[in-house]
Amino acid sequence: MSDDPNNHGERITAVESEVRALTANVNQLTNLVREGHEATRNEIQKLSQQISQIGKANWPTIFGGILLILSLGTAALGPTWLRIGAMEIALKEQRDAQITHALLPIHPVAAEQLKMLNWRLDHLEQKGTK
Repeated sequence: MSDDPNNHGERITAVESEVRALTANVNQLTNLVREGHEATRNEIQKLSQQISQIGKANWPTIFGGILLILSLGTAALGPTWLRIGAMEIALKEQRDAQITHALLPIHPVAAEQLKMLNWRLDHLEQKGTK
């Protein structure tokens, strides 16, 4: 472009060239925005479909999962429960034996010692009478 102020033709050509370049840039930007909008809309639709699928319960799978968890829990805790039950029975038997033992009029060992003393006393009396 020359420095001559009367050269309007070159200036108009330069402005038209800049306008064409700006128009091309605006068209590219518009296309990019349109593509971005379409991609965003598609992603939102996919997300919406996924969210709507979440609300639909797959009951057979849920019940199957619950039954699997229950069966694994029973298999893992079953032996422990059986052992606890056996321990409770043994504890009850021991408690009953202790109560029965406490209700005796005399301790069994003392009763045996008394029998032995009575036998010896009887034996000594029999020797003394002979």
